[in-house]
Amino acid sequence: YHHRYHHHYHRHHHERTNMSKSSKSFDIVLFGVTGFTGKLAVEYLLQKGYPNWAACARNETKAKDVLKKIADASDSANKKEEEIPLLVADLVCKTDEQKEKLRDVVKSTKVVLTTAGPFEKYGLTLAQLCAEEGVHYADITGETAFVRHTIEHYDSIARKSGALIVSHCGNDCIPSDLTAFEMNKFATQQGGTLIRAATYNQFPASATFSGGTAITAVHQLAKSTQKSDAPFDPLLTNADGQKSAFKTTITHKSTVYNKEFDCKAGPWIMAPVMANCVRRSNALLGYNHNLEFGDAFLSTDKTWTGWAKRTTLAASIGAAIYVAPMRAFLPQPGEGPPRQDMEHGYLFVHGRGTMTTTAGGEEEEKQIESKFHFKKDVAYLMTAEMLVEAGMLLVEKAKRGKTDGGVVSPAAAFGSSLTERLLKEMDVSFEIKLVE
Repeated sequence: YHHRYHHHYHRHHHERTNMSKSSKSFDIVLFGVTGFTGKLAVEYLLQKGYPNWAACARNETKAKDVLKKIADASDSANKKEEEIPLLVADLVCKTDEQKEKLRDVVKSTKVVLTTAGPFEKYGLTLAQLCAEEGVHYADITGETAFVRHTIEHYDSIARKSGALIVSHCGNDCIPSDLTAFEMNKFATQQGGTLIRAATYNQFPASATFSGGTAITAVHQLAKSTQKSDAPFDPLLTNADGQKSAFKTTITHKSTVYNKEFDCKAGPWIMAPVMANCVRRSNALLGYNHNLEFGDAFLSTDKTWTGWAKRTTLAASIGAAIYVAPMRAFLPQPGEGPPRQDMEHGYLFVHGRGTMTTTAGGEEEEKQIESKFHFKKDVAYLMTAEMLVEAGMLLVEKAKRGKTDGGVVSPAAAFGSSLTERLLKEMDVSFEIKLVE
């Protein structure tokens, strides 16, 4: 079977050079399938019965084994009789030959999805090749440094090729990014201007971490900040490659008691990433020339000890960098929280916004409230689902023909079509209203 598939793939590749660009073998190629979130994405693709996708991995034997286990366990009505097509390529290209092999995989699909982090290690070449080949790309990164790099180096290439390079298509940062987008849209519909917005994340105390997350955090903490030659923050790059006039000031930088939620609200490990994603969306979509945005974590614990428990992850990862043997205690890549815990997980993202309206020369402030409810674990389970659904929207875009490309945020790439898609396909609800 394997031999036949490869023969078929190469024959197609050869023919395609004489044919129109539309003769792609696949709608989606998924990278990272041997990792914890990648496996969940495979499971979700099978469960949904989405057609015409393939997996790509470095280690063929390991990946085949993983895919077979998932396919066998999949109780979907759309159970695939044939194997999931598996392509083989390395994401870390040390030779030109490896890079061309990866490029062939990219050229074979309309859309690339990847869960393989740390993205600074496994995503840069992939994003570059997608930008060059006009192939849409989405990932689940929470690494702002990676996003700055892809904007700085590949944004203008992607704008020429029509490739949409969309990072942050998981829990980092879709809920916050869409909340800010929907608030701005709502304010505009009410004839107002959004001036301030914040997202408050509420999730169960039992939330745990996967090996991939731990490794990424170790990677992030261990590296020194790279100096960039960019004349301004790449996140502020607008569609013309210039510095956007729409700036964002980040708020909620310290922990304070929040009266409305009757608990402490403050910074957490993902807050700067969420805020930077909204900063990117504002730069591209122009919510406000001086938007204020903050992302905070609601600690349901009334005590500081509960709060301290949450920070032990950061502490243990910190220790792992300085004391190499400590790494053995972190979960290994491919491992993560038990399924049952994830099914019982949840996330509420409470949005709070302020808009101004001008009536009869009088400026008036009005409050907007929104609430996203994700009804399962978002760190992994629903992150995998969000990535796949973003991928399906990219497939639709690819089928419609050339789009405006670029290295953009989820809100800039999809807007409300993503909100609608999450509500329709996933166990998610969203509401937004004016506070009377």
